[in-house]
Amino acid sequence: MIVIKKTSLFLITGMLLSLSLLSGCIAPLEPIDDPVTPERGFFMGMNLANPLSGQEMQDPYIQTAEYAEFATIWSVGVGAEGFWEYSDKLKSSVGKTILNDFIRGNDLFPFIQFSFIDKKDGNLILKTPETLPNATLSDQTWRTLYKQSILEMVQTAKPLYISVGNEINRWYELYGMDEENPNGFQHFISLYEEIYSEVKALSPKTQVCCVFSREIVSELREADLSVLSLFKSETLDLLLFTTYPIAVKGINTPSDIPLDYYQKAAVYHPNVPFGFSEIGWPTYGEAGGEQGQYDFLKNLSTTLTIDQGISLYFFGYCWLHDLEGGDTNGLIGRDGSEKQGYQAWKEISQYNLWMEQPNEQIVFVSKADSEENELYLLDKSQTIIRLTNNTRMENNPALSFDGSKIAYHAGDPNDPLTWEIYVMDLETLEETQITDNIVLDGHPDWSPDGTKIIYASFQDAKGNPAAVADLYVVDINDTTITQLTDNSWEDNDPEWSPDGTKIVFKSNRHTQIDAREEIYVMDSNGENIQRLTTTCGWESDHDPSWSPDSQIITYMHYGGSRPWMDLVDLQTFIHHWDELTPWNTYVVDLQGEAKQVTNTEYIAQLAVFSKNGENILFLDNEFILLNNKLRGISHRFTIIKPNGTLKRQLLPDDRHSPTLEYFDW
Repeated sequence: MIVIKKTSLFLITGMLLSLSLLSGCIAPLEPIDDPVTPERGFFMGMNLANPLSGQEMQDPYIQTAEYAEFATIWSVGVGAEGFWEYSDKLKSSVGKTILNDFIRGNDLFPFIQFSFIDKKDGNLILKTPETLPNATLSDQTWRTLYKQSILEMVQTAKPLYISVGNEINRWYELYGMDEENPNGFQHFISLYEEIYSEVKALSPKTQVCCVFSREIVSELREADLSVLSLFKSETLDLLLFTTYPIAVKGINTPSDIPLDYYQKAAVYHPNVPFGFSEIGWPTYGEAGGEQGQYDFLKNLSTTLTIDQGISLYFFGYCWLHDLEGGDTNGLIGRDGSEKQGYQAWKEISQYNLWMEQPNEQIVFVSKADSEENELYLLDKSQTIIRLTNNTRMENNPALSFDGSKIAYHAGDPNDPLTWEIYVMDLETLEETQITDNIVLDGHPDWSPDGTKIIYASFQDAKGNPAAVADLYVVDINDTTITQLTDNSWEDNDPEWSPDGTKIVFKSNRHTQIDAREEIYVMDSNGENIQRLTTTCGWESDHDPSWSPDSQIITYMHYGGSRPWMDLVDLQTFIHHWDELTPWNTYVVDLQGEAKQVTNTEYIAQLAVFSKNGENILFLDNEFILLNNKLRGISHRFTIIKPNGTLKRQLLPDDRHSPTLEYFDW
């Protein structure tokens, strides 16, 4: 009796399959999956949809499907000891459940990874069955087994995307291209090209790639990217990487990652869709905590890839939940609590954080359609309406408390003496001019009942232009004007408290230095003026705004080392931005106790409480630098908790982002 081992029988079957493919006896397969590329332009997925204690196995796949399109499935998964068993395991009840119910049943598509690398005593070795204990990459029996295992899997699972090898450059960096070494990397390259050709013959639409590692994590360094030059672009349907940049010595926070960090890899195959099969950033304190994970994910999906001209196609995170044993790379903690990184994940997926907010609209100014500021309105349907279209400059919009009108100042950008206060009805878009004089009027705000507007006017006692401002109130029904402050220094940026009893404003009346403002509060009739903040050096406080309960005030605090008014000169700002920043959001109570909310080295511009007081909306201005010179700014609507936690981008970047300025909501 002749005994044929299972592995040998598998090889014979595989060789017959290859012969059939070459002879054209088998009709080409069609992948089951046919996903539509999302509007964001790339697919999102999870490398490991791992359950928490007490969760059903399907639960993390359901969670993954809320904000992503694919889930990775490994050749050692579904109970398989190795790739040679994988096809059989996929045909089992467990395999069918994971592939068809958990993944495809939740409208995800599988990304199947075949890895040939194993570890023993910390060293990389070839993954082999017991029947081939001493196999090498040049061993023809092992090569055939690996190739036929992949072809068998393609027949069984009919996937659209497969990877032939994971983090294969680790093998390259260990064994090199030594012709005398049977494990030399040249043997993998030839095997990969064979597999690519035969998979395409079997299933022409299946996308084939191999995954590289951007970092050699065990050695705390970047990987040698020259390995990419050894592959042909025509046999790489995707250029995919795993990336854990925190592992690189010298990268401690997301801001330490050079802008060209991934461009240096993409340039080897510029026409091949680029992506990540496995992304990871921990949330321990030294890595920036949860905010660090949030910032890394947002930067990786924008400034580090797309903004560098990279055609981002795959965006797969490492695992959904923290692993046991102290891991912090997950987007959700072991206790089920969502981290800020999970919020970033939702936002990148274009999860609608804006729809969760109690505010119904945002009015803002932008130069997207004009060289001068124009007014726009964003509503809950995410429709943006252009409100003005003229040659004036509009600025400092303020929504009335009932949301029906906006007040703003407008005029010739080259002649501030033409700046007047205007009101627009948001239903009819009818505009009414409120002030009419020969002085600069600006920064209007509404009384809670909508009958009055407070504003700053640069005029002297005779109504002539002046270098400093006082605060005035105008009744919009009869245009009666009442002066509230009379100060030889500047009072500006007024805002009425929601309960109608107080007005907050900035002033340099105590410092008596033009570029050093502080925050003050007074009764709505102009009496009982109280100083709330104290500055020193070139510090300065601006744009105060009330909490809904009229107890807390937000404001912008300037902490630069030269007068903030030097910002007016663009060239000075470009070359000395580090001296003209930072601007951070602070809060202060009516007893004068101030606390910092944001922590940026750039500019956190404006700060306005949400209607329920749970969040503060501000413009997070991220600088684009080249050789330490300012080359551009991205202005992003961002919300943060009043205690400085859970900073999140409210809306995705759009054509208004480069020029956003004042807003209200």
